[in-house]
Amino acid sequence: CESTPTENSSIDTPLINSSFATELKTQSNVIGIGTDLIHTHRIKSMMERNGDRFIEKHLAPKEQTAYEQLKSNNAKPEKLVNFIAKRWAAKEAVVKAFGTGFSDNSRTCEIALTHDPQGKPVIELSGRTKAWAEEQGFGEILISLTDDSGLVFGFATALER
Repeated sequence: CESTPTENSSIDTPLINSSFATELKTQSNVIGIGTDLIHTHRIKSMMERNGDRFIEKHLAPKEQTAYEQLKSNNAKPEKLVNFIAKRWAAKEAVVKAFGTGFSDNSRTCEIALTHDPQGKPVIELSGRTKAWAEEQGFGEILISLTDDSGLVFGFATALER
């Protein structure tokens, strides 16, 4: 594709001011990454075996509320399974970014996948998981998710505080 400079720009002008990029780099050290790939049929099986206990044990309160809203709006079963699978993949990716997996320091119900007003996925930690993460120097956790053909993939990037 060809670009034409506008009145106030040139093709050779970088898109990011180098001083901004340097500031961003020094303020956002990546200290962990984690990924997870899950087949939604595994989540469906767990939900069928454990019912509401699975939801209560593994979803944070905000996630439980969102799940109940989906159910009350008569969401299709596949949508409910996908909702849970995305949260599971996010939680797994986060604890892998911590370098620990699930442990006494990280509980599934204390890692919540929510969204900002623009729809961007956001990780919110609470309880001892949040306290432990802060003690270890973890700051913001960035998350990216995608799903297709019965698979959900999560990618977490843990930034230094």
